[in-house]
Amino acid sequence: MRRCRALVGPLAIVALALLAAPGAAVAAPGGLDSAFGTGGVRTLAAGTGLNGVAVEPDRSVVAVGASGSSLLVSRFSAAGALAGTFAAGSGVGRAVVLQGDGKIVVAGNDGAGMLVERFNADGSLDGGFGSGGVVHAVAGGVANAVALGPGGSIVVAGQLPGGDAFQRVAILRLSSNGSPDTSFGPGGVRVVDLGQDSVAKGVAVQGDSKIVLAGSIGPGVHQITSGFVARVTASGGLDPTFGGGSGLFVQSPQGGGAVAMFNAVALDPSGGIVVGGGGTAMSQSQALFARLTCAGALDP
Repeated sequence: MRRCRALVGPLAIVALALLAAPGAAVAAPGGLDSAFGTGGVRTLAAGTGLNGVAVEPDRSVVAVGASGSSLLVSRFSAAGALAGTFAAGSGVGRAVVLQGDGKIVVAGNDGAGMLVERFNADGSLDGGFGSGGVVHAVAGGVANAVALGPGGSIVVAGQLPGGDAFQRVAILRLSSNGSPDTSFGPGGVRVVDLGQDSVAKGVAVQGDSKIVLAGSIGPGVHQITSGFVARVTASGGLDPTFGGGSGLFVQSPQGGGAVAMFNAVALDPSGGIVVGGGGTAMSQSQALFARLTCAGALDP
């Protein structure tokens, strides 16, 4: 199988990786790590929600979300103790990724639309990024996912209301200093129309700068929501070498269900693209995973 040209190293690591990290308390496979928090669980205050996590080299966890109307970015030690809360302003943090130099990139939204912030390793805003560490883009948009690309570029994916008020996939690409990459689209933005209520919830960047998106489309006229995986070229157009020439793979609901969606995507080191999400079949909820070849076909 021809491999997707992935960036070296994972783009993000979920906190559950702590369970298998060296030095963690010995537990049955899949068991909670009793050395983290209380019995393997760390809870936050009422009214607080988390949407994304990343793990630092020392096994500290950076978590993003919201606390009331405030965008929440907090660091927890490897033992689950609060190790600092960053001054992130208002809004909602929906995704986080760590750069190789220890800087922390957070994507989400506030009242102005898509929001990207970069913090130094000590939790202070990076003044060399955007305007005082903050980038506002895509008025009315929401950023659901963020990934690093070649040359220090930052790719954010989410959604934007179209002229018909239905959502469309929106992608923002920034240079390493937070300036918009206008070679990708006006203001660094590319809107991809995959149909009414098409939303990107996961993003990964290949080594050739092609962008892989995962999300959902619909519900359409038959009230069916389908999952999708799309790939766009480095210039922002749908990739004609993916999905049989359409640039798109669509997963319909299984077994009489009404919903299928993908919420996350990763590039498989052995070649291919892995996506995960959920849906319904015969009125039952189910997890949904798929692995595609680099050409956008299901991997048998």
